[in-house]
Amino acid sequence: MTLDGYPSAYRMHSFCSRLLLTVHRSASFHCFADLPLAVSPPFRSKDGQFYEAHQQLRVIGARYQKQNQPEQAASLLVSGAELLFSAGQDGSAADLSSFVVEILTAAQRGPDHATRGFVARLAKVFPACPARKKFVDAVVSWATKCSDYPSGDPEVHHLLGAMFAAGM
Repeated sequence: MTLDGYPSAYRMHSFCSRLLLTVHRSASFHCFADLPLAVSPPFRSKDGQFYEAHQQLRVIGARYQKQNQPEQAASLLVSGAELLFSAGQDGSAADLSSFVVEILTAAQRGPDHATRGFVARLAKVFPACPARKKFVDAVVSWATKCSDYPSGDPEVHHLLGAMFAAGM
């Protein structure tokens, strides 16, 4: 399956991960010639400007969502959010984290091993900031709407409780 001219969704996912790592490692990333892709990406990220990468990840995540591939979208966005959190770009990472929960909710994808893993990875790296409350509220809402339990998925509640108990 192609993704707007890209050879495959996997290559695009791999490309975005490498882009974020490269931008994070060196603040002077100007050329994509060293990346082994058959096509040129539609954007450039210069001087450590993570916002462009953040927006591109949102666009690709939305494309996956429209193709009814919520797990691929969530995987890409979680990886991007983790890298953005590690780079100190908490606002962009928090936005991607909330977008993951929106995608899972829209797809009616209930809590299972994979989706709990996405939430756990995000909860592990989410710093104590005002956006974390919005994220936790969205996760609890998703776990309530999309699970078989009227109060929400108990494993998700335990995961969030353990996060707060650990002082994260």
